[in-house]
Amino acid sequence: MSRLESVIKELLHIKQELSLRINMLEMEAQQQWQTLLRKLSVLEDELEHDLVTLAEKLGHYEEERFVGNEQEIENLLNEFRALHSKSRH
Repeated sequence: MSRLESVIKELLHIKQELSLRINMLEMEAQQQWQTLLRKLSVLEDELEHDLVTLAEKLGHYEEERFVGNEQEIENLLNEFRALHSKSRH
């Protein structure tokens, strides 16, 4: 085998090794990407749940702030009833 043939053979071998390494790195990168996507999906679900919970709490707080809690409403209703019965007499 001539020197040129030997160099060509060695270069082809290196090319095959590099191609194999690149394929392995691509598969590893794809696996890591899929893992990151799963983690991101979990985080998105948790965030959505937390936002819904926060919105519900905020809605309840706003309702109590503008309308009042049940006891305050009941007291106000009793005051109106008392005023109404006084105005009838």
